[in-house]
Amino acid sequence: MAIKPVQLRSPSSGGGDWELAASRYMMGAHVCQCVGDRIWGLFLPLYLAELSPDSVAPVAVIEVARHLAGMLFSTSVADACERRGARTVLWLLLLCENAGVLLGAFCSTAAGGAFLSKPVFWLSAACFGVDAVCSDALRTLVGKVSVRALTGAVGGSKQAKGLLATTNAALVRLDMVVALATPVVVGACASKLGNVGAAKAFALLHVLGCFGVLGCAARFHATLDDHGKKLDDKPAAPARTPSGSAILGAKETLKRLSPFARGTMDCYCLLYFTVLSPHGVTIAWLRGVRRMDATLIGAFQTAAQAAGLAATYATPKLIAALGLPGAARGSNALQLGANALGVAALVSGRSAVFLGSLVVSRLGLWAFDLVEREVLQTAASGDDACLALFAEQNKRTSAASLLMFGASAVFSGAATFPYLIAASLANLFVASFLLNRGIAAPAKGEKRD
Repeated sequence: MAIKPVQLRSPSSGGGDWELAASRYMMGAHVCQCVGDRIWGLFLPLYLAELSPDSVAPVAVIEVARHLAGMLFSTSVADACERRGARTVLWLLLLCENAGVLLGAFCSTAAGGAFLSKPVFWLSAACFGVDAVCSDALRTLVGKVSVRALTGAVGGSKQAKGLLATTNAALVRLDMVVALATPVVVGACASKLGNVGAAKAFALLHVLGCFGVLGCAARFHATLDDHGKKLDDKPAAPARTPSGSAILGAKETLKRLSPFARGTMDCYCLLYFTVLSPHGVTIAWLRGVRRMDATLIGAFQTAAQAAGLAATYATPKLIAALGLPGAARGSNALQLGANALGVAALVSGRSAVFLGSLVVSRLGLWAFDLVEREVLQTAASGDDACLALFAEQNKRTSAASLLMFGASAVFSGAATFPYLIAASLANLFVASFLLNRGIAAPAKGEKRD
């Protein structure tokens, strides 16, 4: 991907204007992408749960399709970005993503119930799989690789690393703000328009958002190009890489990772095998099987996103105070402890404490997310390596999620779902072990902050 890392300058040196403009365009593209993703992420499982209240199987099938597609095609999309250039592929990604949403929304509403027996429902699952692959790629380009290019984070100065942490936090914070508003928007639209009308409205909103992504992304790249021309006599020719380079690049980058970076990535990927999270399957189980009040679920969703928002403010300070290894260990311990308390509360019949513990765990989860993001951004030797590394990460997280949602489809009843809760907690302990092992075994000659 031909985005040249740039060296940041202080505002006093005259570099502040372009940096501010580029960051605003990047964040604008990120917000436009997040709006559509967040709305569908909440609305679809609630819609399916209303039509199939006795089982989370339809929700699980959709999620299996989404994560299977991510596992199979993440590195292929990254390779296309490298060969064709991210700017060219951006158009195709947005086209395919919105086609998947529109057709998936039409097919899911056409199914109307008894989902698993209708071919049109399985077609909708495939369409949402296309949406998932494209959405993951867009989020990686806009929210991770572009951040690295903007900040010039190539293992440089302490100032550059601090800027990387705050920029990552700002992007996640915007995502959290969108997520906080999503339940209100979804509830109001579903109440006024009905489920079918809301599905159509949200699909249209998703399509309109793509124009915002395209416009902001184009201005972001133009700003970086203009700055690069001022620094160089002539712009560098776009790099072309052979087919399959994303896969090979990920393997080579993984070989060079320190034990800490590898342990952090392994821990992060394993965290996707869990139902101790406010995602679709858990929401469907709480609403459909446990018959939990919709208002309480909405409050739980809002509180969880608020916790994530709080984490974006705290994490840069945590990293500055403890360094990346200390921040990783502390945030992971908070998540693990809160989830363990939540499971104990659920066993004793204290549903409110269970939900509250999950909310607290989001503080640790989102803090760890930001730490892991910075660890991989700084571990990569260049933007292509960064893209390949995050594509590999998306592949692994999709595999973990696929396993979890596949198990959810099998253990979807009231009597069997608790087994998934126990398995999720056990997996969190394994993830924590891998992280701490990596922290305790630094590479020879490694110097940590």
